[in-house]
Amino acid sequence: MTEYGHLTDEERYAYDGILSYLTFLDSVQTCNIPHLKGSVTAPEISLCMAEQISQEAMHNQSYQYLIETIIPSDRRGEVYDFWRTDKVLKDRCQFIASLYQQYIDKQTTESYFIALLADYLLESLYFYNGLNNEVAH
Repeated sequence: MTEYGHLTDEERYAYDGILSYLTFLDSVQTCNIPHLKGSVTAPEISLCMAEQISQEAMHNQSYQYLIETIIPSDRRGEVYDFWRTDKVLKDRCQFIASLYQQYIDKQTTESYFIALLADYLLESLYFYNGLNNEVAH
C-alpha cells in the first residue's frame, strides 16, 4: 500500500482504471457465461465453460483483493466505479454488456452467437487492452 501512495497522479489514474475495468469485465463474464452454458449439450464444451466461469470468478476475487488491500479505504468505492466515470471505459463496458443483454432478453440463435462473439471480443481485445497502461485513452 505504501507504494501506491508514491505513484504519480497519471500512474494512479492508470492503475485505478485498469483495476476497475478488469473487475467489471470479469464480473460480466462470471454472470453471463452460465447463460450461454445452459444451451450447451456437449459435455466437453460444458466442462470448458464451467472452468471459464471458475477462472473468471477467481480473477475477480484477485482484483477485489488488490483493491481492498492496496487502495486506501476512502477511495475504494471510487475505484470500483471508475469505469462508470471514464467515458472510454464506460462506452466499452456498456457495449460488451449490451451484447450479452440481447441474449438474456431474447434467446435466439442469432443473439446466442452475438453473445459468444461478445465473449471472444471481451477475452481477446478488451481484456488484453485492459493490461495496457493506456487503458483509459
